Amino acid sequence: MKHAHLNILESSIVSLSAGTEDSDFPLYRLYDRNVGRLFKPTAAETIEIKITPNELINPGLETGDFTGWAPVNSAIDSTTFRSGAYSARLIASGSAIDGARQDVPVDPTKVREVQCYGRVGSYVAGTYQINILQMDSDLNYITGTALTLVTLSANSGFVFGGTTIGPSGSGAAHTFAPGAAYIRKQHKWSGAGSEGVGWMDDVVIMKDIALDRLLIPAGHNLGGMTLDIKYSDDDITYTPAVAQFTAPDGVIDKSWTGLTKPFWKFIITSPSRVPEIPELFLTATYEWARNPSRPAGDLDEKFNVESALTAGGQDRFLVMGDSKRQRSYKVPRMPEAMRDALLALNDAWKGAHPFWLHDHTGEWIYGKLARPMDVQEVAQGSSSLTFDFREVLP
Repeated sequence: MKHAHLNILESSIVSLSAGTEDSDFPLYRLYDRNVGRLFKPTAAETIEIKITPNELINPGLETGDFTGWAPVNSAIDSTTFRSGAYSARLIASGSAIDGARQDVPVDPTKVREVQCYGRVGSYVAGTYQINILQMDSDLNYITGTALTLVTLSANSGFVFGGTTIGPSGSGAAHTFAPGAAYIRKQHKWSGAGSEGVGWMDDVVIMKDIALDRLLIPAGHNLGGMTLDIKYSDDDITYTPAVAQFTAPDGVIDKSWTGLTKPFWKFIITSPSRVPEIPELFLTATYEWARNPSRPAGDLDEKFNVESALTAGGQDRFLVMGDSKRQRSYKVPRMPEAMRDALLALNDAWKGAHPFWLHDHTGEWIYGKLARPMDVQEVAQGSSSLTFDFREVLP
């Protein structure tokens, strides 16, 4: 058995080259159910979905706090934001002031794309800026490396700023300085007498990500359409991860030798109708260190109903759909490395995100954990594992 996990779209910024999404959720949450109906303006227009994994922790402040950030005079704002439900707010009251920052380690031999959105309100004086600075290994600023992505000296809506940094000759707009080990993202008010309110949201420092598979469950309407998965080191030249292919009507499953790259694209060429994608997974495959090759016991049918009471106290039952198959797996003994990996995955899933499991018959099953994984130490350096897996789609 092996299973694909940690859909990269959860932690990535995803942009669409044509059309808009018909959804209550932003496009970068394509892993959600019923998200990702794409509208194309013309029948012949190719659609490109670009995936840029984000290296920042809590880039949109969506934890509702400054997890991953040094707050530095800033506050969380839940009333003014570009997306999600939060942003970082910095108020200047008559003088220059530094705001929240985050330091991200970087490999100066790779191209990094940096982006953000800034906004100003109640403006009186000064300049609100969102900057990036190159820092050495001791987090000392490298003189002359500051770049301003957003600069505002008047009230505004959210304004985009972005650029690229890379090694000399890479084609990036800016070059890493000798000794650069970190990028610092920071917002601030500059200038004597600065007064106003600035907001920062949707911050990106792109990173490399290892991927080896595309999975789209049944329920899409891509059958017969021409699809591509491509990658790039510089966001200029893109190379196919797999040969261009025609989508089948059922599960779409394409794999390739694992690649670690910073830019990825999913391309639908000249679709004949409006594409509909319930979920789109770009993912890495996790190989079990010790294989729980067969489920323990029978495949159980779990009724998909919900019990409720009327206002008068009578029983009633809400049928939520067809019954779902559930299976249990057991590993009597496994090494520490496998235990640590599974506990990390268990924490990441938290029962909230579906994933794919490759079962003993060779079938990919799309489902979720029915309860947290149960990991018990049975001896020094050895543990046991049990978990229940319930399908989401048959």
